[in-house]
Amino acid sequence: MTKIRVAALSAVLLLGAAAVEAQDRGAALGGIEFGSHPKEVAATLTGLGLKIAPRPQDKRFPFDQTFEGQLNGRTVRVTAWFDPQASLEKMSVVFLTGDKDCLEFYRRFKQFLVSEHGQTRVDVEHWKDPYNDGFHVGHEETAIRSDKAFIAATWDTLDAGSQDGGIALTVSNDMTVLLSFESSRWGTESGRRKKVLNSGL
Repeated sequence: MTKIRVAALSAVLLLGAAAVEAQDRGAALGGIEFGSHPKEVAATLTGLGLKIAPRPQDKRFPFDQTFEGQLNGRTVRVTAWFDPQASLEKMSVVFLTGDKDCLEFYRRFKQFLVSEHGQTRVDVEHWKDPYNDGFHVGHEETAIRSDKAFIAATWDTLDAGSQDGGIALTVSNDMTVLLSFESSRWGTESGRRKKVLNSGL
């Protein structure tokens, strides 16, 4: 993917970010503000050309949404998580990259995010044995698929006066790139969900 295409895709991801900076809540894909209602999220994402993906409704988390489609020619799957008050608190974007362009896409996109959000809090490409000490070169895909690599970058962002949330960009072992936006309140909601799941209700 060329630098121009990455920049164009990034412009979509950060659409409306300048307007949100002056507000209390942070933003996710397309400038969607944390705290937004599911209808607002659906309207913005469908406006970007994505479609609501059919999936079984989990009655424990009734407001969660999944979208599929393409952004700038790249196939994506977007998931939005809401709290019990139907307030958006997390969004993830999975880029379905191919084996050969996954790492290149990740590195170029990371550089764009650095230009937008400043230096990373975490920036790591860790290759495990037998791919450490430079032996990963030429074998990156094999290392990633065999869970012998940890590749991630994170940024602190401000939401509701707190930096407890943030942005994360990672490479998954299925050779996809995951972009996550978490609000400062997602930690609390995540803990609540774990209790719900563990209760078996």
